[in-house]
Amino acid sequence: MPPPPQPGMGQAGPSEEDRILREISAAKARPLYLVSGEPVLAEPAARRIAEAIAQPNGVRVESFRRPADLGAILADLRTYSLFGSGKVTVVVDSAVLSDRRAAAYLIDQAAEALPIDAAAELSGAGRQAAGRLLQVCRFFGLDPGAAAARQTVDALPPWAFEGAATSGGTTRGRAKRRAKAQIEELKAGLTTLLEAAVRDQVQGWAESDAVELAAIAESGLPAGHHLVLCEAAVADDHPLVARLRGEGSLLALMQVDADRSGKWQGLDELRAELERETQVSMSDAALDELARRTLRKRSDRGASGTDPDSTARFAAEYRKLVSLTDSRSIEVALVEQAVEDRGEEDVWALLDAIGAGRLAEALGRLRRLVDSAEDPMQARLAFFGQLASL
Repeated sequence: MPPPPQPGMGQAGPSEEDRILREISAAKARPLYLVSGEPVLAEPAARRIAEAIAQPNGVRVESFRRPADLGAILADLRTYSLFGSGKVTVVVDSAVLSDRRAAAYLIDQAAEALPIDAAAELSGAGRQAAGRLLQVCRFFGLDPGAAAARQTVDALPPWAFEGAATSGGTTRGRAKRRAKAQIEELKAGLTTLLEAAVRDQVQGWAESDAVELAAIAESGLPAGHHLVLCEAAVADDHPLVARLRGEGSLLALMQVDADRSGKWQGLDELRAELERETQVSMSDAALDELARRTLRKRSDRGASGTDPDSTARFAAEYRKLVSLTDSRSIEVALVEQAVEDRGEEDVWALLDAIGAGRLAEALGRLRRLVDSAEDPMQARLAFFGQLASL
């Protein structure tokens, strides 16, 4: 029988998860927790928190992965007290706090009612738009009536005006960024809308998951009901993230990433969690080789970090190796034998090998570059384009 799971490690350190678990065991569980970091690390930690809340009270843990929105889940938590004594809900990868587009989404909704007649009383659509704008203001701690409307609008973060709408009508996907002139026009329209909202005494309201979560952090849930969010990444400057951090309800774990030299960081934490799960260790050489064969950087322009699919593959291959080994440790020979090489290839190292005349190394790197690409033909053409430029 394997030993019980121990707290995870990461950027926050084991003491931070220990502190949260001690707080829960002392009957001081909070209504909302947020666990962020590499999914291989964050999901087990989120489950440990949820189970620590649920077990002493004899309530069930319910899990959701990548829900379309949180509305029905949050409504269920609020009303389940009519039927049961408690529930702990774990939501994995909702993306609601993964970037800065929550406020931008509300601004987009408010913009749909523009322009408005400054002299006329706000219509139904205008009042709804004004409510969304007021919600954004309060979200960032701005009192709409405390200063001139334009001053309040200008105090909102610049990214809130850049646009979060996508063709699917949600905040997911690639944002349609507004140009500088469009942002200035939008600010002028929002200034008029804010003036009318203050004049007509509109109350801030918005159908936004982020706002609903902020309300839970502020007012709580029915007794015995708790929500644990598990996100691969969150925006550090998001107001709700900042609030949860200040309250001690945020557990921020390690993100696997490559440093400037190309060496992967965070592998020790990844290995520790998988060793804890499987009770089988991995040597340093095997760890480095498994990372070399599986991990890839994000392909998005300007994005940092590791492709989450490749990190998931790292974990899946680790578990496969556990099933193949007869010992309590995985060695490098088994990794080389059992794991297909589909890892990241450094095209600049390939070009350096060509420039230095190391042709055997260059051919090996080129084969790896092409074989690991989603589109081998495109990878081949792109490489020879770079070679021609060099």
